[in-house]
Amino acid sequence: MATKTVLIAQSAPQQAEVWRAALGSQGVAVAVITRGVPLVDLAAGASRRSSGDLLLVDLAELAAEGVTLPAFGPRLRTRRPELKLTVTLGTRFEVADAERRWACAHGATDLFPGVSPGRLEREPERYLGRVLGELECPPVDLDGLRVSLRALAREAGDTAIVGERLPVALAGRGIDLDEVTARMCGPGGVDCRDRRYRLNVYPHCFVGTEAVEWIARTYALDRQTALELGEAMLERGVFEHVVKQHPLRDGHFFYRFAGAVDALDAIDIDELVARMTGPEGVALADRRYRGRKYSACFVGQDAAAWIVRSYRLARADAVSLGQRLVDLHLVHHVVDEHDFIDGDYFYRFFTGERG
Repeated sequence: MATKTVLIAQSAPQQAEVWRAALGSQGVAVAVITRGVPLVDLAAGASRRSSGDLLLVDLAELAAEGVTLPAFGPRLRTRRPELKLTVTLGTRFEVADAERRWACAHGATDLFPGVSPGRLEREPERYLGRVLGELECPPVDLDGLRVSLRALAREAGDTAIVGERLPVALAGRGIDLDEVTARMCGPGGVDCRDRRYRLNVYPHCFVGTEAVEWIARTYALDRQTALELGEAMLERGVFEHVVKQHPLRDGHFFYRFAGAVDALDAIDIDELVARMTGPEGVALADRRYRGRKYSACFVGQDAAAWIVRSYRLARADAVSLGQRLVDLHLVHHVVDEHDFIDGDYFYRFFTGERG
């Protein structure tokens, strides 16, 4: 079988290095595409470094060129049908099913969150295995992957790699992950309630540091082991960060138990954007702030109110949906200084701007 080549365009250099190490361990050739090589030219075959079998690109890299996935994906599929496309959200720890469906609808084979050496070793088939499958390569060579990733982790100081999954080790001490989940969700578990952060309210969530304290106290574990157990629960999908941007952190970060955001995944992202930009959508207008004019933009709090009315969501879930549009680079703050905020902040649709 001829050697396969993956072109990598990632906003974070460490993401590019992790993917380079993982793919290289499987005998896949890797070429890292820098911002000096426009992706729109690559899609058209105009770049001398465009030869490859799969493009692994972060959505932020497309946004840097003023291009959305709905514009780029079909263009690549038409002009370069031999070059498959997989997209990433390097700043996110997890992606939702609705987001993956959206990416696949626009020409991508998959959508991945950010990865680390530890995560790729723990879940090789979830990420690397899917890429190898698209390349029609043999299954993951786990030994080769471990050697390559651990060498990279030592260089980067990544201590996330563990030789044995923590739940297996704790099972020998009578600690069962399902039982931990049931107790953590039930009476006497972590304190779940509405919480506020940066003008946004997140309903029925708990704080990361309180979860770590609860696990450590309930099961007589040291704090680091309690944190690792909580991380294992998050990996299983027991709970998630309220805007899917962080693993479990021993700090003031908010998390929800699974099932709390099912209503969001039922909403089609393309339909949402079409309705928001349609005649009955959010009000787009030229607006001023501190003497500066911002054309064709909408106000965050108005958009949140529109989503609540249109989809009968709680206000906090409407904000989460707005943040989803920001993360997917379909919407952005007019000067790119804020996430989606339920307040007097101005935002634009990328589709109404540069392409």
